[in-house]
Formats: sequence, C-alpha cells, structure tokens
Amino acid sequence: MNGNRKVKLTDIAAENFVLYYLIDNLTEIQDDDNQLTPNDFSFEANKAVFLTMSNLAFNGVESVSPVELAKELTVFDGKNINVEEVIKMLQINANNAIISNDKNMFKLHCERLKKLSLLRDLEKSGFDVKEFCGSTDFGEETDIVNNFTREEIVNKYKAKLNEIEDTNLIKQQ
Repeated sequence: MNGNRKVKLTDIAAENFVLYYLIDNLTEIQDDDNQLTPNDFSFEANKAVFLTMSNLAFNGVESVSPVELAKELTVFDGKNINVEEVIKMLQINANNAIISNDKNMFKLHCERLKKLSLLRDLEKSGFDVKEFCGSTDFGEETDIVNNFTREEIVNKYKAKLNEIEDTNLIKQQ
C-alpha cells in the first residue's frame, strides 16, 4: 500500500468549475460524453451537489440557482452537508466563473476529474500512482496526469500486472 501519499488526487478548481457550469446546463449531466458520477468528485459536499443536480436533471430541470440547489441539499450518504457553505461556494464560483459557459473547458475538467477518480481507485487498491501526479516533496506539484488518457493509465497498470504474472506464475501446459 501507498501509506505515505505524496500526490494530489483532487482538483477543487476543476470540481468547482464543473459544478458551476452544470448549474446553467443541467442537461449536460445526461450527456453520455461526460459520464460523470458522484465519485468523480473528491469532496463530500461536491458529491452531494452533483447528485442533487443529477436528480434535478433527471426530473427535467435545465438550470438552477445556487440558492435553489442548496435548498435541495441536506444529507448525502448519511453525512450532513453544510448548506450555507455550499451556497457560499457556489456563489463564489459564480463571481469567479468568467468563462463558466466554455463547453470545451467543461469537457477538459470532466476528463480531468475522471482521471483523478481512476487514480484514487488505483491508489485505494494499493497501486503507486505518483508517476501520474508527481511528488509534492518540495512544495511544488508536477502534474502530468493531463498527458495521459484514462485508457493509457489503465493499460500501464495492466502491463505491470502482466509482467508480474509472467515473472511469478508457472504456466501450466
């Protein structure tokens, strides 16, 4: 296991960008190209916001204000969510989101969140994922996750497992 993690597997700015973009574009949640799930968000409040947005989109809502959204939030996965903090976070994002309606940026951030989610899953399974996120030993992170597709990341770990299999298992003939 990777007990002393020195990598960053979260991106609050990307999470916030995606959530704020979705406030005005809830129908994007159902777009197969995005395929976001609550687990693509690393923060519990953001998971709750996304799940609430998904439910609203499923019920035909196309956009929602931060205040209306927060009214729908109370509990996520048995954990209380601080509604005032969610409203504050969404309103701050509203004030800072100059390019929030940039669909290309939205798609890039969605893909980044999915990659980070994949890396969190790999790390939970005991894989060392430092090579994709770099080290934070010197206070500056080397972020190379954007240079790889999810498929390339998975294939890299499959190749490592195949090498271990080839080295350690006697093939029966």
